[in-house]
Amino acid sequence: MKTYQGILRELGQAEVVRRSKTVNYTFIQVADEMIKKVTTFNGLDGKLNNALGKAVTLHVNGRLLVAITTEDGKIYSTEKEGMFNLLKIIIMFGCGVAMTWATHIVLGIPFFALAGYMMLLRSQLNSTADLPNAIEIPR
Repeated sequence: MKTYQGILRELGQAEVVRRSKTVNYTFIQVADEMIKKVTTFNGLDGKLNNALGKAVTLHVNGRLLVAITTEDGKIYSTEKEGMFNLLKIIIMFGCGVAMTWATHIVLGIPFFALAGYMMLLRSQLNSTADLPNAIEIPR
């Protein structure tokens, strides 16, 4: 996880994706650094907009903004993935195995890819577990 510290100067054009409850920014400028193609969840997006023009620390994992530390020292993070989403990953992987076994590997590939993507997203979201006293914001 990479951190960016300084005054939150500018938020680029935002695209709200209702289905996944995310907001995709073309860029975010913190001090003199430009972070390109950043995604965050709706709940954390409100905290990001409120921090515009103030000193912040942004915690970015890959291209996903997972936490914000405001100038008053409060840490806001995305809600961690629970066991229910782990169950969905196991089901997707199982469907991939079943499709591969029953028919052909080509039909199982989408299930394996989706399970892999879900595992990556889950690890990114849970990367804020080491932040002390983080306030989890619902997605």
